Amino acid sequence: MELSTNFENLEDCEFMAGKYTQILGERLKERLEKDGYEVFYDHGDQKHRIVAYFKDYSRRYFLSFIDIAVVRNEEVKVLCEIEETSSNPKKVLGDLISILLAEKLRYGSLEYYVISPYVVLGLYAKEKGVKRYQTENILNRFCEIFGVDRGKIVVIFAEDLDWLIDLVEKTVLELI
Repeated sequence: MELSTNFENLEDCEFMAGKYTQILGERLKERLEKDGYEVFYDHGDQKHRIVAYFKDYSRRYFLSFIDIAVVRNEEVKVLCEIEETSSNPKKVLGDLISILLAEKLRYGSLEYYVISPYVVLGLYAKEKGVKRYQTENILNRFCEIFGVDRGKIVVIFAEDLDWLIDLVEKTVLELI
């Protein structure tokens, strides 16, 4: 049975690839592919979506679209979510839960198991604002309650989008 990335009613999903996500994806791809990594990123079209899901690849088990995935030797090393608009802690936590619940990722016809990657959340927000403290506190509580390794989750805050993608790029390169 052939599968595609076209889910029924996929148009109803909230989706829009960001300009800075694409810039970061291109930069990581250029830097990492020569070292044997594959970098998949959302190009803003249906063909280039990274789909996180569990069980079977169908709309029933779809969790979310991931912005960027770094893979080496069939192992998902890093997953990135970039929030290019100001997001509340609930949205950030929702992104994280979708990633943590995923058993597999699919990019085109390629499929990868998600075992224990680093997760990098890049958030456009005031570096020392209330949202940062709320997000950090909620994330710490979440990890404590559900036994998630907090060391595998990196949250980056920046008030400038160019600075944000620079920080996320630097972090991804350090993690791998």
